[in-house]
Amino acid sequence: MSETISPNATIAQYTIVSKIGEGGMGEVWRARDGVHPYVSLTSPDGHWVVYRSTESTIPEIYVQTFPPSGSKTPISVKGGLNPRWRADGKELFYITPEGKLMAVEIKAGSTFEPGVPKLLFDVATARTLATAPYDVAADGQRFLFISGRLEADQSSLVVVLNWNSDLQK
Repeated sequence: MSETISPNATIAQYTIVSKIGEGGMGEVWRARDGVHPYVSLTSPDGHWVVYRSTESTIPEIYVQTFPPSGSKTPISVKGGLNPRWRADGKELFYITPEGKLMAVEIKAGSTFEPGVPKLLFDVATARTLATAPYDVAADGQRFLFISGRLEADQSSLVVVLNWNSDLQK
């Protein structure tokens, strides 16, 4: 890849804030769109970036070349959140605002050709879908969702200090 993402770089309407991590899905970066933080992900080959945009009336998922060329390809239909790449870059996943996990086949090389989004299953029971973390196995066949119990009283917060010292015991 001829360019690298770094803090304060701009991709579409997003300003890169910080690197969150990297792994089989590629690099994960936190970006800012106005006052709202969103995550964008580079493809495993480093040639594409998937991101969520609020430029239409609802959040949608788009893919754009990296470095940016100005053109973008829509991925989601009727809204999308939390995009994730399959490890080989041949599939993208996202969650609809209604809580449906969708998969889109990808043909990428010098051009980017997304397939039609297909429903995999309903994840509406996962707590707070807009921020619910999930990950995809390298083969795209298994998913890990973090969900929590919804309790009537969520006004308390538990803070653990010196947790690192507990690990050494």
